[in-house]
Amino acid sequence: MNKNDNIDKNELLQLIQLRNEDIKFMISHEETASKSLFELLSSILSKALTLTFMLNGGAAVAVLAFLGTVMAGYTKYLYGMLWVLTALSFGVFLAALTAALSYVSQHLYCQLLEGGLAFLKLALQAESETSKGKVLDTGGLPDRKYFDKLRARGDRWREYAIYSEIGALLMFLVAMSFFVATFRCY
Repeated sequence: MNKNDNIDKNELLQLIQLRNEDIKFMISHEETASKSLFELLSSILSKALTLTFMLNGGAAVAVLAFLGTVMAGYTKYLYGMLWVLTALSFGVFLAALTAALSYVSQHLYCQLLEGGLAFLKLALQAESETSKGKVLDTGGLPDRKYFDKLRARGDRWREYAIYSEIGALLMFLVAMSFFVATFRCY
């Protein structure tokens, strides 16, 4: 047993049992997978946001046009139409909020990925090898708790974005219910 085989457990060292080719492959795979996942999520998100934004915004414009032409002689429907416009406006706001929340969530996930790639790149540059593998000084990298907290924060912001998107769709349904109720109940 030589001097390099003794690993002090008190120091921030970690043993990696991978060859450089394996580590390079893992880095390449992580970067490719990250780009593919980002493109997929971006595509889905942009379509969902566009749908709810256009759904609520288009309905609001249609209600305004309806108010301008048909409602001139029927003031009894005015308050119902104002409730419809309020619900649609709130739906548009929630759709825009979803975009902002999704951006924050994606930013946190990207930070998490960068941390994992930093570890792999550190492993690739490690010079100290033992019979059991490479010894890494991980003192410069954040600890596991940091990455767990980052993932939890990303998950939480993603959930907020999902709830906001559901809220935007519900606001459209509420607005349409107000629209129908306005003409049925008066």
